Amino acid sequence: MGDCTEVSILAALPAGSTMVKYECAIASPTMWAAARVKPGPTVFFLQTTSGAWKVSTAKQICVTPPVGLPKEILAFCPKA
Repeated sequence: MGDCTEVSILAALPAGSTMVKYECAIASPTMWAAARVKPGPTVFFLQTTSGAWKVSTAKQICVTPPVGLPKEILAFCPKA
């Protein structure tokens, strides 16, 4: 599983990002993370099944959320 720490998540995000808030949740076999960062507000979504985080934008995840996306992670989607 990925390492759900501020350090590991920030390492996967664009350089210069400053973490405001993050949350992790497991939807077996995937670990999900959502991170709100500055500058922004910007939200990134990360997922891993083993190894490195795969980063997605809010637009990629929130328009049509993946089946089984944990509610704690979905809560990071911007409200319309």
